[in-house]
Amino acid sequence: MPQLLTIDIGRELAGPKTEGYYATKLHLLLLAEYIGLVNGNLNVDQFNNDMNDLKLTFDQFGSAYEKALKWVEDHKTKLASYNNMRIVGPASLYGDVLESTLKLVESCREPVSGFEFNEFIHGIYNAMNENTPVLFMDNGTENRMSKMLQILGKWTDSLYVFDLSDANDGNHMGYGVKVPKQFETFIFPLVFQVMAGVVSKERGIDADIPKDPNFHMEIGSKKYNH
Repeated sequence: MPQLLTIDIGRELAGPKTEGYYATKLHLLLLAEYIGLVNGNLNVDQFNNDMNDLKLTFDQFGSAYEKALKWVEDHKTKLASYNNMRIVGPASLYGDVLESTLKLVESCREPVSGFEFNEFIHGIYNAMNENTPVLFMDNGTENRMSKMLQILGKWTDSLYVFDLSDANDGNHMGYGVKVPKQFETFIFPLVFQVMAGVVSKERGIDADIPKDPNFHMEIGSKKYNH
């Protein structure tokens, strides 16, 4: 019989959910660690090192959030003026690209598209114009990032880059943290989740109130919706 793994995160007050995303990633990660430990694919030292690295990552979560919040507050008027966005990231952060896209779609309620870097250059660039903002997650694994910015810069100045550096230069924001490569996924979505809350409010949208509060009950897509 299949076993259900229920993740108890308490009641999340925000409309567009973020706690569930982080909690699910963390639980799956811990599940993999413990399975590896039990079946011998991971030794105790490796396990302990991973747990220490994870704690190091979470210890810096607060400062990364504050950096993201300040940047979004400083740029919220411009961000709120866009009627579409493109989010682009490397394959290793593709899940975070999709999650960030979803958060902005459901909160700002305008078209937002998310693409892996190679998917974007395969043809999506053809839909670019001077009114198209592109927001890049840059974890240093894509060596064509500078060239991409140079080419797209011919068409639009609305290009944004987010990485882990100390950068704070207009369209380039760094979280200012140093975290192990394998746990960067817990940091990169932050600025987009903050955008979901701040930019939606700037546009006069209360993201905590769904467009149709009864949608999930009517379609039967959630067991609990209260």
